[in-house]
Amino acid sequence: MSELSKPGAPNVLPDFSTPLAQAGSDIARRFYEQSQVITDTVTALNGEISQFISHRLVRDGEAVGSMTKCQSLPDIVAIQSKWFQDAADDYLNEMGKLMDVNRKFIGNMLGSIGDRAMQAPPKTQKSPTNTPAPVREQKASEAGS
Repeated sequence: MSELSKPGAPNVLPDFSTPLAQAGSDIARRFYEQSQVITDTVTALNGEISQFISHRLVRDGEAVGSMTKCQSLPDIVAIQSKWFQDAADDYLNEMGKLMDVNRKFIGNMLGSIGDRAMQAPPKTQKSPTNTPAPVREQKASEAGS
């Protein structure tokens, strides 16, 4: 019989229930969760930007088409002014949407950091009897004696 199969033989395989193995598993889980948040955020940003570009191309095409049909300079200026105002509004709205996506991303990332902080072992506090009295109180008690 080999030494590994003897009943009294030492266990040479690592014990995967140790705190180190559990910590590694926890780190891997957090890494996966954060990777998923990043992937979801990039996907949302790409979708939003693609939709915005498509929307602006359609609106720009409509403006150019309207300008080609104009008969006078004031009509062209009016269409151009409306196009400029619409474009500014669209860009401002898009910036708000992108900021919302980023706000959610940061909230998710900070949330996972907050979860880690909540899981940290509590710090031991000194008992009030072991802390020295403030200097002012000592002087006040000496003055009274």
